[in-house]
Amino acid sequence: MAINREEFKEKSFIKTLSIMLISFIALPLIIMGIMYFGNENFKDNANKILSGLPGSIGSYFQSIPTKNEREQLKKNIAKHYVDLDQSRIVDKLLIVKGEDEELFKDLLILMSKENPNKMKKVKEDLRLLNLKNDPINRILSEIDKDSEEKINSLQKYYTSLTLSKGVQEIERTYASNEISVDELVNLFQNLKPDQASKYLFYLDVELGRQIKYKLPSSSLRNIEKKLQELETKQQKLFDLALAYENKSLDEAVAELGNLKTYSIEELAFIFKELTIVKSSRILSKVDDNDFMLTLFDEINQLQELLKETPNISPAIIKGVGIYKDYDKKIMELASVYEKTSTDELAKMLETMLNKNEVYQKYSLSDTEDIVFNEAQLVIDVLNKLKANKVAEVIQRMSEKNRVVLSKKLLD
Repeated sequence: MAINREEFKEKSFIKTLSIMLISFIALPLIIMGIMYFGNENFKDNANKILSGLPGSIGSYFQSIPTKNEREQLKKNIAKHYVDLDQSRIVDKLLIVKGEDEELFKDLLILMSKENPNKMKKVKEDLRLLNLKNDPINRILSEIDKDSEEKINSLQKYYTSLTLSKGVQEIERTYASNEISVDELVNLFQNLKPDQASKYLFYLDVELGRQIKYKLPSSSLRNIEKKLQELETKQQKLFDLALAYENKSLDEAVAELGNLKTYSIEELAFIFKELTIVKSSRILSKVDDNDFMLTLFDEINQLQELLKETPNISPAIIKGVGIYKDYDKKIMELASVYEKTSTDELAKMLETMLNKNEVYQKYSLSDTEDIVFNEAQLVIDVLNKLKANKVAEVIQRMSEKNRVVLSKKLLD
């Protein structure tokens, strides 16, 4: 038992000595390691001392840059990065951040000193990227993206249609909850002011009011300017229509029977505001069928935009046919009357003037009729005869009829 106690004492002494030795050697090493990696000045001083060691160990510590050298390297990197494109700067900094968070922070500070304005935008890009990594923000971003894609798709669809169909589709998709007012507001912000104003000009009044109420003032200001231009132009065309209602047929045909004076859109508005009888008479003198078809199509679209019924195009087309038949009859009568004796023709035409009976009436609408009377027939026939024949015929009539005919033929 005595031997065992001696052995135990010896082992305990050795163990205690070992712990003391380890404490005196390891603890300073641990402390020095912490200071080495946590204190830049201590690390630099230690590297200077250790670089004096012989062999590869000294060479290793000699290759480690000093604090000043590291700061200079950071400045060089910052100057290089800040000259890159904004998107490339963001990419580079994200790579650095993944490898060394402290270096990332230092570079941000140094680069901000080099170019504050550019780095302000870079920091905003980095902030947005960080937000995207957040689950909630990522979901919201996806929602915004889906909404943007929806708006762009509908915008492409609306603008691919004619103006009248586009307006109808905007109203329909809103009424069926396929698109909200807020989405329409975003859509109208994407449109050019000219296009947006045309939609708003013809849209349902209440829907248009809601859209304008929510539009940013900068966008609304430009659109309102275009809306005012449209209202002014429409009033001008309305006044022109009133003037053409009383102009001579030849003058009206020369200016409204082609695209030399007005655009097809302007002509559609003018003809829509003219009486059906006047429109029919003017267009009966036009032989360009393509022009006529385009005009009627434009009138139809305009009435759709204004939600006007009934459609006046069929009535105008009917009137055109009636007047063409009438003109054909006048030419046939003129051909016959040219060969009729002057005395006989004068007597016959004077009788027609005096009686002035309505010999034909055609209904074009609930409020408009084409009426043919004998007095107008006489005037139209005389306009087709040779001048000397007309003069001889008039001379053989009563003074009253001579005055009336002379005035009408001059008109």
